[in-house]
Amino acid sequence: MKLLILLIFLQACTKAMEFQNPIDTPVNTGVSKFRATWALFFEDAPDSRPAGIQPIKPLQVSDFHADFQVSWLGHATTLLKIKDKFFVTDPVLGERVSPFSWIGPTRFHELPIKELPPLEAVIISHDHHDHLDERSLRDLNARTKKFITPLKVGQYL
Repeated sequence: MKLLILLIFLQACTKAMEFQNPIDTPVNTGVSKFRATWALFFEDAPDSRPAGIQPIKPLQVSDFHADFQVSWLGHATTLLKIKDKFFVTDPVLGERVSPFSWIGPTRFHELPIKELPPLEAVIISHDHHDHLDERSLRDLNARTKKFITPLKVGQYL
């Protein structure tokens, strides 16, 4: 019996693992990569921006009372409070979430980078332009104790 369990375990460990999306999602959307990129950077899709100015609550560290609290700052950027320490994930705090400063979608409102508290760490998940923004890292460097990155992403810092 132990041998059978061991064999089943070994088979499971050596079997190729892959992500399975529970929702049928076609890979080919019928739009070329060139066309999709062109539309992203140069065309405003209908209803892609809110009508008028969207109200936002100003970021105030004094509002963080719980031991664990999260505030979304846009896209993948969040401010986390764990106990008495603050962390930021994937900081992209500029005007555009784009690899270029002069083109691409613009933000709906200013981000409160000046209101951020001293940070225990900045956590970076990967090295795409919308998760690892050089200007944001430079702006956060003076108020951050450490940066946490996956292997080989730290070389960009």
